[in-house]
Amino acid sequence: MRKQLTIFLCAAVLFFFFATGARAAEYIVIGDTRPDVGNEDFQMTESIIKDAIDYVVNNSDEPVNLDGIILTGDYVSKGTDSSQWNKFLAAYKSALFYPIYPCPGNHDDEPDNFAYYQWNYYKIFNVPRWYSVNIGSVHLISLDSNLAEFNPLAPYQFFLNYFQQCCLKDDLNKNEQPFTIVIWHEPAYTSHPASGTGHGSNLLMRYWYVPLCEEFGVDIVLSGHNHWYERTVPILKGTAADAGIVYLTTGGGGAKLYPVSDDPADKLHDKDGVVLSAVNASAYHFCILSIEDDSLTVQAVEYGTHKILDSFEVNKK
Repeated sequence: MRKQLTIFLCAAVLFFFFATGARAAEYIVIGDTRPDVGNEDFQMTESIIKDAIDYVVNNSDEPVNLDGIILTGDYVSKGTDSSQWNKFLAAYKSALFYPIYPCPGNHDDEPDNFAYYQWNYYKIFNVPRWYSVNIGSVHLISLDSNLAEFNPLAPYQFFLNYFQQCCLKDDLNKNEQPFTIVIWHEPAYTSHPASGTGHGSNLLMRYWYVPLCEEFGVDIVLSGHNHWYERTVPILKGTAADAGIVYLTTGGGGAKLYPVSDDPADKLHDKDGVVLSAVNASAYHFCILSIEDDSLTVQAVEYGTHKILDSFEVNKK
């Protein structure tokens, strides 16, 4: 069964690469599908992805095709557990007929296994540890944020991180697409959830990769890790700026949600205390990325209710 699903996934990716069209492109963005309280058997994971696909395909007066699904990591709780990956595949069977663009999360990692090609993540998605692809007018780059937190006792991770950084710079330098989106799991800019839950900003990703993204004009960075939705204002060199990058955390794909903190100190802010978080909601959700001509629109949609949690646009006109 697992081999069949993998074949379907590969076939969908190949179809996407050779298909062309001038219509608007629609992508689902979703993250953190791993089993957790209330999602022990991926039941929420399955319900949310089905709801997302149905919302895109059927929630329109005009026929809409779903062009692909972008995943922001943490598909399972333990990367070495093949049984969890089989359950994930079963929950995502309705999604595997579409092109899928993943990045590895910290729970998907197999840090004791040097051979990446033996990882379950690789066997399921059949993608390099980092890669890029053009989707419509967007250049999409996927990175492994696990490498930024290298173990000093495992020097190979340091070299892999350095190599990934060099590849990113070369890739961005060659990019000619009007829009650029980068995905990695642990957000470089995020608020901290209520005490005792969740994660703060990954300062190593901010140190290693954000300067390159700023130098080459990346438009959006998509992440997961915190189980909620959050969008920042455009950020450049650590402060709000119209020419900056929007950092979006979408981690409401099935794992137990993190509560938004009422403590002002937990809000994402710059060194002067200016709040950089534009929208923050604790809700199961998915995002819809729409690409048409010179316009890129992102909507965050609450699972089940289809309430629009957030909507923003990047325009190149």
